[in-house]
Amino acid sequence: MHEAIGASPVSMPTSPTDGGAAPHAAPVSSKERIAALDVIRGVALFGILVVNMGFYGGPLAFAVNDPNVASQPFLERAVWWIEHAFFQGKFISVFSFLFGVGLALQLARLDRVRAESLVAGVRSPTPGLLITRRLFLLGLFGLAHGLGLWYGDILFFYAWFGLALIPLRYLSARGCLVIALALAGLSLTCMSGMTAMQSMRPPGELESLAALPDGAVSAEALFEHLDAVNYNVVDPRLVPVEAAVYARGTWSAALVLRLAQWATMVPIIFVFYSAHILALFVLGMAAAKARFFSKERGAWQRHAAVLGLAFGTVASAAATTLLVVFDWELPTRVGFAVGALQEIGTFGLAIGYVGLLTCIVHGGVLGPLLRVVANAGRMALTVYISETVVITMLMYWWGFGFFDGFSRAERFGIAIATWMALVVLANVWLSIFRMGPLEWIWRAGTYLEWPKEKDEG
Repeated sequence: MHEAIGASPVSMPTSPTDGGAAPHAAPVSSKERIAALDVIRGVALFGILVVNMGFYGGPLAFAVNDPNVASQPFLERAVWWIEHAFFQGKFISVFSFLFGVGLALQLARLDRVRAESLVAGVRSPTPGLLITRRLFLLGLFGLAHGLGLWYGDILFFYAWFGLALIPLRYLSARGCLVIALALAGLSLTCMSGMTAMQSMRPPGELESLAALPDGAVSAEALFEHLDAVNYNVVDPRLVPVEAAVYARGTWSAALVLRLAQWATMVPIIFVFYSAHILALFVLGMAAAKARFFSKERGAWQRHAAVLGLAFGTVASAAATTLLVVFDWELPTRVGFAVGALQEIGTFGLAIGYVGLLTCIVHGGVLGPLLRVVANAGRMALTVYISETVVITMLMYWWGFGFFDGFSRAERFGIAIATWMALVVLANVWLSIFRMGPLEWIWRAGTYLEWPKEKDEG
């Protein structure tokens, strides 16, 4: 993603043939950044947090589709509908799109630096190797995040899937678009099937749940319950166990449960969700090659906003409403239809959000506010990890232990407050330092040199 949770472009200093220094790979200065990308990324951090609140603070079995919503008060049902229709899957898709944009920009700059270096007779890092090292470091961040803090990490998968973009950089914008559309079609099939499968819930109750202790849960007790559900961590019968482990501990039990949940997500994402992520990666690469974010492409941005929001809203609203109409008990055929509509709505709204926010940035409205949000986008890796730290501290036993203790509406309010606080902290940090702390580590590891204190050029 151009800077954080993705790939940042590199600067290309003047070549010796122009009387300047030797060309070399280095991060872009703040003046070279594309403002729209930082603003979109900053807004997406909020949308992702809204969705992740259900995973941070509630049982995994009900984080995506919670059948208990039907019996809850109107406010809870309204918040669920809004989240499901306009947030779920949409902003992580925006991030995936920006990842492709950023990686394309960085690879293009690295290739130019490489070409100028060959002409100048100086050494320059191989673009593919530098990006591979950058993605490897991103994967390490993801492993630490997913195994050490919260099972829902996406960085690990971005690192793996990002490798596919390295050879695709030689394609034209049209070639990337064709591949993106093919992947989107595959994703439509995968997500439709997964939605149909998710509607099948096992009956019955797990009697041994009554034996849970009032205090901390031991790893041994957790293993007994996991065995009883055949390690199906999305089995609704495991909900009381998950609540007890994350709200009361122990460290060992929480680690075991987090590992089981993470291990369950890995094959699901690789098998079902990989096509979705890759489609948006490649679509972002196509957008970068076509200079979608330049002011000259204003018509494209408006069309993306209008068409994406229109088609996306209709499809996503229809899918969400069908879930309510069928009371979350979807017949197989309806499950496939809901999955397809959700996927169409997700692609549509993600593209619509990108187009709308780009139009707003280029329109010059909300200037000071957008600059504040953009600073959060500039250090998105730090903010993304910080969201996990702050909310798990609120929800888990090692902090305040409120897991499964807030309503959906309350979690939405907490997401707003947390995002605003982190935006303020990001602005304070960047008023003192050039980049976020995790971005600093990432750049140092990528370029194998200490990041400079001030912008170059």
